Amino acid sequence: MKNIQTEILINSDIAKVWEVLMNFRSYPEWNPFITSISGEPKLGNRLTLSINPPDGKGMTFKPTILTLETNKEFRWKGKLGINGIFDENIISFWKM
Repeated sequence: MKNIQTEILINSDIAKVWEVLMNFRSYPEWNPFITSISGEPKLGNRLTLSINPPDGKGMTFKPTILTLETNKEFRWKGKLGINGIFDENIISFWKM
């Protein structure tokens, strides 16, 4: 399986960054790709995400939360059309 991995260094307190990422209602204000997320951020819960890729057709998928460790890691798994594309998303935090 191939993976896409990116890293971003954010010069801010981890708790502040976590708060922004977990505030699903604010996504349309700052994220042009994930235009909405709904659902309660709890382990095992299912979310509903709408994405709008640049120059692409908007899509909705419903991943399940696999890992939810406050200020550390947020991981979901879901299917978006073809198996292997957007199956799993991991947001991890490391304190530098």
